[in-house]
Amino acid sequence: MFKKIKNTLVFRVALSIFIASFILASLSAAYFYHATYQSELQRQNIQIHQLAHTVQNSAAIAAYLSDQELALQVLRGLTQNDIVNLASIRGENDFSVTSNSFSERKTTTPYSLDLPSPFLHDETVGILEIYPRQNFIDHNAQMTAIYYSLGLFVYAGVIIFLVSVLISKQLTTPLERIKKSVDSVLPGKDKALAYQPKYPGDEIGQLVKHSNYLLTSIHDTLEREKQLRETIERVEKRFRLLFEQASVCIVLMTSEGKVVLSNQAYKNTVQKNTRLRTSQTDLLLFPDLFESPHRMHSSLKNVLDTQRLVNDDFRLKTHLKKEQWYHCLLSLAKEETGHHLIEAIMYDISERASREKKFQFEADFDSLTTLYNRRSAERYLRKCLENTQDKNHSTAIVLIDLDHFKPVNDTYGHEAGDKVLIETAKRLMGAILSQDLVCRWGGDEFLVIVQYPIGAVSSLNALVRNILTRLVQPIEINQQLTVSIGASLGVSCTEIHGRDMAHLINLADEAMYQVKRNGRNGFCLLGSEATFI
Repeated sequence: MFKKIKNTLVFRVALSIFIASFILASLSAAYFYHATYQSELQRQNIQIHQLAHTVQNSAAIAAYLSDQELALQVLRGLTQNDIVNLASIRGENDFSVTSNSFSERKTTTPYSLDLPSPFLHDETVGILEIYPRQNFIDHNAQMTAIYYSLGLFVYAGVIIFLVSVLISKQLTTPLERIKKSVDSVLPGKDKALAYQPKYPGDEIGQLVKHSNYLLTSIHDTLEREKQLRETIERVEKRFRLLFEQASVCIVLMTSEGKVVLSNQAYKNTVQKNTRLRTSQTDLLLFPDLFESPHRMHSSLKNVLDTQRLVNDDFRLKTHLKKEQWYHCLLSLAKEETGHHLIEAIMYDISERASREKKFQFEADFDSLTTLYNRRSAERYLRKCLENTQDKNHSTAIVLIDLDHFKPVNDTYGHEAGDKVLIETAKRLMGAILSQDLVCRWGGDEFLVIVQYPIGAVSSLNALVRNILTRLVQPIEINQQLTVSIGASLGVSCTEIHGRDMAHLINLADEAMYQVKRNGRNGFCLLGSEATFI
């Protein structure tokens, strides 16, 4: 209990005032005691001096006349005073009269006063000696000094009490009430102290006023923070929901491709294509998920170097039969620590890639025979003619038109005609070398682009003869039907006819019709005799 009281402001203020006042009072009392004591001694001495001068004339007459009776009366009058212990008058002719005899006579110094002649003031007729009662004088001086000191202490005590009461009433009690009000405040709930100051304009009132301002500010700040926190929590939940339930893959990784954070869609994608458990999906380096890890590493480096968005299509490694293609958006993300991470957003474009591949195939290939179409063949031929820098090789064009195809198509139907075209394409692909190209030129026409050594026209003729030999073989439509068709082949080559593509095609076409006019089932290199089978 005492320890609790000892720590209060009231106790400490009162104790401080008491100690300071006690020290000040003690010093003042000591000073006043000494000053009063000396003053009292001086006053007693002055009284003795005054007494001596009072009886000086009477004592002078007694000494002058050597009148012992008169001298005794004078001395008895002096000793009637409390401060006089002993008195004596000494004159000429060994005249000496003393009032009483005390032991104190020898221990005190007498006050001496010369006694002048009653008639001749310049002549001394005797000496008056007065011995003060020193113990009495000292006692009186001490008591007077003590009374003064005690009065000072009492005065100081009253002042201390009054000051303590005033400080307690005007300062410590209001502060204690303010402290209790502050203790009862609930942060974020209360906007003002319960204590109302008696004088709002003084320091205590200003303290309460500014404390209320502070509490109001804290309340408003906490309320705003609460609302902001609730808003952030709602937004975080929505972002978490968006992150976790997004249909696209979202990944946060280091610049080396180490996955730091990923959503469920990414985990499912990795698990489906790699057979890894869900807990292991983040252990796989992000670039290793793709068929071309080096290309992904290059894209990640590009993001770090340029600090710009990078996007591209990547094919996933997968054990599934169907190709898995994903479009990746890569961007730079900066942490609060300043460390750079890379964010990747992936979405499945396998269907789109398949359609694009199909569209690309349909743009470059014939859908029935799966051979290159006319447009892609022209592009390839143009490239061959433009890039023919090798003086040791020549490019030849073999234009093929099927003989008797229309009667088969008209007689047995388009299905039979399609089978003839498909089988023809297979036989052409089996007859050429790897560096050569076969395309469906249109309808029942085909075109073969052949690369052969310059001067080896005989090898070109052998290849063309092999093609023709394959084409004239019977084609089985079904178990009950087999048809035979022929073909007319026209040939032109850069070695003889130049490198203009349109000119070469026209010459091959002219050679082909030359064969048709002369019996069909043959081939002809323009400028040479046609060969028939």
